[in-house]
Parts: sequence; C-alpha cells; structure tokens
Amino acid sequence: MDCPYLDACPIFAKFSSEGLANIWISGYCKKNEGGDCERKKLKDGGKEVPITLLPNGTHLKSLAK
Repeated sequence: MDCPYLDACPIFAKFSSEGLANIWISGYCKKNEGGDCERKKLKDGGKEVPITLLPNGTHLKSLAK
C-alpha cells in the first residue's frame, strides 16, 4: 500500500529527474504505507516537514531553491 501523502508530497517536484524521484518513491512511498519515510513520521506527528528533508532522514540543501 502506498503512503497516504504520496500524491501531495512536494519533494518530488524538486527533482529535475523523474528517474531520481521514482527511486525514492519505490524505496519509501510504495511500500509499508510509507512507514520508513522520515517525512511521513514528522507529518504524522503534526510537525512541520522541511522541504530539504529526504525520505531517509538526510537533508539536501539544494532542495531549498
């Protein structure tokens, strides 16, 4: 089952390559209802999700642009 936030997740629009976005989507969003995604964990906890936060919990500063 997919992550319930997949369709509205703003991070994937930040990637210039659809292939890169699909790697993250298949690894985090398309399994375990997104349960391994650090972005989902924050959102589920009612916390603000930084645009620079990747699903694995690392930050990519270039996403802030």
